[in-house]
Amino acid sequence: MRSLTKEFTTGNETLDKQHEDIINLINKFQVSCEMNINDDDLDEILSELTDYAYTHFAEEEAFMRSISFPEYTEHKALHQEFIKKLNAYNAQFMAGTKNLEREILAFLRGWENDHVRMEDAKFLEYV
Repeated sequence: MRSLTKEFTTGNETLDKQHEDIINLINKFQVSCEMNINDDDLDEILSELTDYAYTHFAEEEAFMRSISFPEYTEHKALHQEFIKKLNAYNAQFMAGTKNLEREILAFLRGWENDHVRMEDAKFLEYV
């Protein structure tokens, strides 16, 4: 399981705590997949992650505006794309699509690594 490490920090305590919470939700999804938890429970975790992402992204976007982050528009578009993808996965689960777990987990871990570690780390230059 992963945890928040220095390379995933932004210099903002609130955002870093939220990133830790997101990583924990991804870990929860992974453990549930490994334990062959039923799709309803996986869908619940995905819904929880989606709801949390909305809250987190609103705070992160407010933070970006407060530091006059020059890549705000592009970064916000990445957030919107993430939400769109999560909503699509939720819809697939609700429609009964099977065997999505590995694809979803790869997407979530990729986002965690690429977005949080690389994109959000850019905030450090402006804090």
